[in-house]
Amino acid sequence: AAEGASFIDTRLSDPQGNIRSLSDYIAKGKVVILNFWSSTNSASLKEQRMLALYEQKNSNRVTVIGLSLDTNISEWLKSIKENSLSSVQLTDAKGWSSAPLRLYGVNSNPYCIVIDADGTILKRCSTASDALNLVNAVLNK
Repeated sequence: AAEGASFIDTRLSDPQGNIRSLSDYIAKGKVVILNFWSSTNSASLKEQRMLALYEQKNSNRVTVIGLSLDTNISEWLKSIKENSLSSVQLTDAKGWSSAPLRLYGVNSNPYCIVIDADGTILKRCSTASDALNLVNAVLNK
């Protein structure tokens, strides 16, 4: 999924075990940050916390979707709770074989993809800071 292309939909589980589609959240009038992270990677966990806080302050204009690379559902749920991650959290518990990684060509963790309000991929970012700089620029146009 290249910059300028439309987002690719996929179905994943939320923390309650419900199946959700990315399209439940994308192209709904808000800028979306897909954040690939795992509970075992301290750098990605730190970025997930930072993005969740950013979303709390900008919830009417931004949605953060945490896409977990965890394979252990218990550890994933524990990490969400312990870190008070209020943003949307989804997983297929397949780690580096997860559908979103393949669909979006992601091969590092942490990693972010910024999607505009109509579902077009704006940028692929290796850090949350880069993603937030872009999101701030888009929101302040």
